Amino acid sequence: MMNKWHLVSSLFFMCCFITTRLMTGPVAELFVLIAMLFFLPAILSFLSKEERERKPGVLIGILMKAFPLAALCATAAFIYHSALFATGWFLYTLLLALYGFTRLLKRGIFPLHELMTGGAWMYIALGGLWFWLYTADIQVMTFSPIIVLLTAIHFHYSAFFIPLFYGLLGRQREKETALYKSAGWVILLSPVMIAVGISFSRLFDTFSVMLYVIALYLYGILCMKTRFRSTVAKGLIVFSSCALMGTILLSLLYSAGMLMRVSYISIDQMIWFHGSINAFFVILPGLIGWLIEGPKDQLKQKDFPISRVHGRFHLISFQKERMGDRENLGLVDSLDDLNGTTFSAERVSPVIRRFYENPMAFTLKAAVCFHWWVRPFVFLLQPIFKKIGQLYLGTSRMPYEMKGRLTTFQHPKEGRKNVRAWNRYNEKGEQVFLHFMLIITMRLRAI
Repeated sequence: MMNKWHLVSSLFFMCCFITTRLMTGPVAELFVLIAMLFFLPAILSFLSKEERERKPGVLIGILMKAFPLAALCATAAFIYHSALFATGWFLYTLLLALYGFTRLLKRGIFPLHELMTGGAWMYIALGGLWFWLYTADIQVMTFSPIIVLLTAIHFHYSAFFIPLFYGLLGRQREKETALYKSAGWVILLSPVMIAVGISFSRLFDTFSVMLYVIALYLYGILCMKTRFRSTVAKGLIVFSSCALMGTILLSLLYSAGMLMRVSYISIDQMIWFHGSINAFFVILPGLIGWLIEGPKDQLKQKDFPISRVHGRFHLISFQKERMGDRENLGLVDSLDDLNGTTFSAERVSPVIRRFYENPMAFTLKAAVCFHWWVRPFVFLLQPIFKKIGQLYLGTSRMPYEMKGRLTTFQHPKEGRKNVRAWNRYNEKGEQVFLHFMLIITMRLRAI
């Protein structure tokens, strides 16, 4: 799970906290610190190991190395009730949220389980914010300090781990069914809906909690029906989901009591029962179960070839000494090279085939027209476009012939083969744009 340095530092900081604050501070502080020092770094280590098998990112490495310092700040913030130390943990959660956002940028928001795992990291930043508000003794609306602390716990526990667990469940399943997607969207949006309900409408809060309860029961049922490689892992995960089914009823009971102004369960009871059950009977066994199972990432590696040649500012400098001309150079040498079971060059229109095999035989004319509100920006950016030799289209609406030249491209860093560059010029001989293309000979498959 965690590496040895993380584990040792977490145990040390936990001992410091217990000896100095447990007898005097709210017990809820202990629960949030457990999430900070143990649960969160465990799942972070799991994802770090997963990313090392792919292309490792810089941010995940920074997060792993910065954890002991962030854990020190979190512990010291509780011991001294210091907003200054809490700022360190808050900044760390912002980096975690940035990590989740970059995951979504690289992977996309679909399938849904990718959005669940990426979105969970963004919620943790809200936990860091509420933690800072608690230590800074800042009054938030009419909330008491203990409510602010419980909100920090909420975003460090259910708002973070439940979407994360649900995303891992999506990896484990063969297909994302409509039932899985419906419950997933409710789980993902419920932290925001419940927060809005608590702040502005008790009725909406109760309604949101009821939807959340239904979604979590569906999560438990899906866990039971999903196949696992490890029997132990499935047992722990199903036990965790069943415990969650029970503890979420306490939340519904508390929300209904607040709506009807009847005290079914007190705050202190919520902290002890709801908090302890969530920590030790929901998150802990669920986390261990998912770490044992280690559901494989279903994201397919994109093997689209990317050039290792990069320009800084002036793209036209690429072609001065590194491009060689060849007569009758085409976008492809011959469409016949692409023949396969699902593609036949003979079925392609002769005009299209001629264009791909000899594009220089065609004439390109352009008439540029911008919307009125874009024209001032285009006018200001024209010197830059001219300098880099890209998008230098001009602003005249009069049609003009855009002459071109198709060349091969060689460079010591360019590991790809058959790279060609298509250069286009205006009537003055100024470069309008430059395309780099990779000609791949392959068998086309049906999509």
